[in-house]
Amino acid sequence: MENKYVQFLLHAMSKANGRSNSRKLRRQSRTLERRIQPELNKQAEFIVKRSRQLFGKAQNADDFIDGIFDDIQDGTMINVVIDGSSASMSFGAKYRIQKMKLAHYGISFDLEHPLAVEYLKTDRPLELAKLKDTVKQHIKPILQRGVAEGASINEMAKEIRENYAFSKTRALMIANNEVARAYEYGNMIPMQDLAAQVKIVIKAWSTVGDAKVEQVCIDNEARGWIKMDESFPSGDNEAPTDDHPNCRCTTLWDFED
Repeated sequence: MENKYVQFLLHAMSKANGRSNSRKLRRQSRTLERRIQPELNKQAEFIVKRSRQLFGKAQNADDFIDGIFDDIQDGTMINVVIDGSSASMSFGAKYRIQKMKLAHYGISFDLEHPLAVEYLKTDRPLELAKLKDTVKQHIKPILQRGVAEGASINEMAKEIRENYAFSKTRALMIANNEVARAYEYGNMIPMQDLAAQVKIVIKAWSTVGDAKVEQVCIDNEARGWIKMDESFPSGDNEAPTDDHPNCRCTTLWDFED
């Protein structure tokens, strides 16, 4: 076992590993970004429409503004993201099964797998619902300032529509993050099934090795190979980290037969 730890640790240290299948994942991200953008645009137009009612509400403006963000309908966007995530998860799981010849151990995957269902139906929708918090963080100050300074609705509307919260940059960031996260989670599921067969499954964190890598990911990589049920120093069980969006790290996997 020790020799295998050393062998794979040296491999990880000698090569800056990108995420496997990165070209196809980039295509999936771009496709998802094109589906997310119209939903962000709808949110922007909803806020613009509701903000017209702000005039004459200076005394209760903050309560009214908070109500605008509470009323944003994000169900369609969450469904769009989950649909894209499902494809990425399936791709990741099937890649891992093929790469490590896990069918030999009776390992297979479909989206009815309990871990897939939990991720797609419960865990990620709860996290995706928090995307509205970013919208509120960026747009509420615009509305508050508009009320305080007596800005015209056209001025506020222009600033809202051009804000980062509804930008192509943010749409792509969301797409990149969710595609990568689902792909990596898909890679993990067959390994979890393998571990259930009392196989010793090990994992290691791998960065791309450039100057943009965050310290939290450097620390995770420095941890080396650990058993599957252990967490990395960041508290994450597998890449990408929850610490920052657009994490480019991946998880390396192996097992003792």
